[in-house]
Amino acid sequence: LPSVYEAQRKVLENESRLASDLYLMDERNLVKNLSKAYVQVVFWKDLEDNYAYLSRLYEDVAQAAAKKYEAGESDYLEQLSAKTRAEEMQLQIRQVKDNLSKSYVEFRSYLQSDTLFGVAEDRLKRLALLAPDTLNHPGLNYNRDAIRLAESNQVWEEKQLLPDFDVSLFGGSNTAANARFYG
Repeated sequence: LPSVYEAQRKVLENESRLASDLYLMDERNLVKNLSKAYVQVVFWKDLEDNYAYLSRLYEDVAQAAAKKYEAGESDYLEQLSAKTRAEEMQLQIRQVKDNLSKSYVEFRSYLQSDTLFGVAEDRLKRLALLAPDTLNHPGLNYNRDAIRLAESNQVWEEKQLLPDFDVSLFGGSNTAANARFYG
């Protein structure tokens, strides 16, 4: 029956739309993860720069404390605490560098390219908050299309349960006298 084929066509169209929505969701997820990796790289680069500046300051304080101790103006505890702060800052810089290299690995894993890409920006910019787009969101479209697919599947199954009927015409006659035509 034509209505069964029409219902089947709608089911196939809805399946195609659902696959397209799934592709858009995957694309959106990839862009989100790539953006997140990019922001992490920029964050760790900025933190590395800040810690390098602080490390230079702590090194200067440690050298000044050593000179004061040699001149007899301060005690050994002050020199030791200044030196410890400078070493602690060096340790934090190493940790930040490790985190930066991990962030670069994650960032490059999303790019999947033979070329090594770097990050041009040194500072994060404040992002404006955008209102969510509920009309074109792939996740919401996927849910809507999944509901449409279920409904069209139900209609198709119901139409397949309709009884089939055949219309045929039989024309026959009898060769006997006073024969009638059967039809």
